[in-house]
Amino acid sequence: MTRRPAVHLALAALALGAFTPAAGAAPPSVDEVMSSAPSPTALRERLARYVPVELGVADSALPPTLAHMTRHLVDAADAIDLVFWQQVSPDGYAVRQALASSSAPGAADLAGLMDVSYGPWDRHADDLPLYGGRPRPAGANFYPVDMTRRELDTWVLDNAEQATSVRSAYTVVRRDGDRIRVVPYSDAYLALLKQGATALREAAAAYHCDDGARARGKCACDPFVKFLGARAEALLSDDYRDSELLWLAPSACPLDIAIGPYEYYEDRLLGLKTAFEAIITLRDEAATKRVGAIANQTGHLIDTLPVPEATRARLSRLQPATVLTLADLLYSAGDARAGYQLRAYLLPNDEVVRRARGHKQVILANVVRAKFDSLIVPLAKRALSPEAQKDLSSDAYLDLLIAWELGHGLVPSPITLPDGSTTTARQQLRERYTIIEALQGEAVALWNYLQLADAGLIKDKGGKKLAATYLAVLLDSGRLAASEPQAMAKTILFNYLTDRWVFRYKPGARAFEANAAALPEALREIVGETVEIMARGDYDGAGRLVARNGIVSAAVRQKLADLVDVPLDIRPRFRLAKTAAP
Repeated sequence: MTRRPAVHLALAALALGAFTPAAGAAPPSVDEVMSSAPSPTALRERLARYVPVELGVADSALPPTLAHMTRHLVDAADAIDLVFWQQVSPDGYAVRQALASSSAPGAADLAGLMDVSYGPWDRHADDLPLYGGRPRPAGANFYPVDMTRRELDTWVLDNAEQATSVRSAYTVVRRDGDRIRVVPYSDAYLALLKQGATALREAAAAYHCDDGARARGKCACDPFVKFLGARAEALLSDDYRDSELLWLAPSACPLDIAIGPYEYYEDRLLGLKTAFEAIITLRDEAATKRVGAIANQTGHLIDTLPVPEATRARLSRLQPATVLTLADLLYSAGDARAGYQLRAYLLPNDEVVRRARGHKQVILANVVRAKFDSLIVPLAKRALSPEAQKDLSSDAYLDLLIAWELGHGLVPSPITLPDGSTTTARQQLRERYTIIEALQGEAVALWNYLQLADAGLIKDKGGKKLAATYLAVLLDSGRLAASEPQAMAKTILFNYLTDRWVFRYKPGARAFEANAAALPEALREIVGETVEIMARGDYDGAGRLVARNGIVSAAVRQKLADLVDVPLDIRPRFRLAKTAAP
């Protein structure tokens, strides 16, 4: 089993205690959990749909200095991992630990499923409970379980002086009797964040470079070390902007970590709260150089977007170009390991930082390879026509992800409201933002791929490899929870493209086929619509787009039912976990 945080359970309980739904309420016992869970056989079959894959390297394969740093980075990631467990549910981790140490039939497999979902709700099955009948709260554990958006909006109107803190990305909302209390992350998760900050400082101290090398400018990891110290401070102050800027400073260090509260997807009540995660990577220098020519096309790709010039002008004032990096994933924790395993990331999400310094675009090459071999190929053999299978391509799978990274960072400049004030697309689109942002990222990625193919930078003239490979990708994502923003975005795009004859289902063959010739015009429409919704902050337009295209079709449901035995996702087993310091 993948190593879990080496933190004594009492420490986790201490951090959890103040936020248990009912004061003093104990988590359910193993007997209570197992009595409401599926049968041991069903649990074993469900866990078997996640293919164990070893990722990364043991620290013995790294240069000594980097190996020492990495051990401490893993410790920091493990502390962050426990914070995320708390953000999902108040008692999920305690239940998971009890199951993992139980000899009850099926308990270990249920603990494994909780590892996949980081809590009692199955992220690959629309958040249905893994045990019991408690539905997932829309606001996870960021808000009281019974709190509604209307209640919180009303409270903010009556307590305007606290509006900023309530809407902060770095606070949780709690009840205190009849009152509502806003608690900064640095207080809510203090014990664990202290542990994470200490580990980051220890990682920085583990870097050794002699004075002679430093005088010659040969200490490649100096900027990274400076970031580690700043991020340690940020974990305890909730002020991340300065450390984000340091993280984006040029660095030749092959080792990197993204650590902190980043993504908003977990908060489905208001879309305001960020979830903690950690991603440790080792850059592949040769592969990064190979994609340099593609990464330099960002400006040209913006010029080709099928949008009005006024919108393009706003996009062209985006952050400076950022180097696209290919790296191997060494370790992940928290939100980055929950549910569907990341193939890439684009961070930070702070729009002020993005406009000032850009962002990091990192493709996790070893994860991409593992997913294509373990998931896409087996699914394509069962769901695609023989003609489409011939066009399936691992190169197209990777190149599409590169194109996605180049387009995913498109954020228009602030929106000017009728009263002259400014706002952002995230604020205007509210809970619909994450779906529309994900949809725009998917559509623009496909558009970018075709433009790069036309320019000869991708070997796929006419997009036949793209159409077949992306069809398999969409069917693969269709097996995941439709309520996840990324899965919903893919459902919308699949329906949009199917309506325009890019994809077709042949009932007699019980297989899907792809029509690459129809792809360019269909993408012209969907790219234009989604970019305009983002640029205007069009809440109603976003709702109409989702309502028109957000339902999985009968043909897809029928085919997906035939694929229940095809693996859903990989389940990382990190080599670093075997050698990390206790």
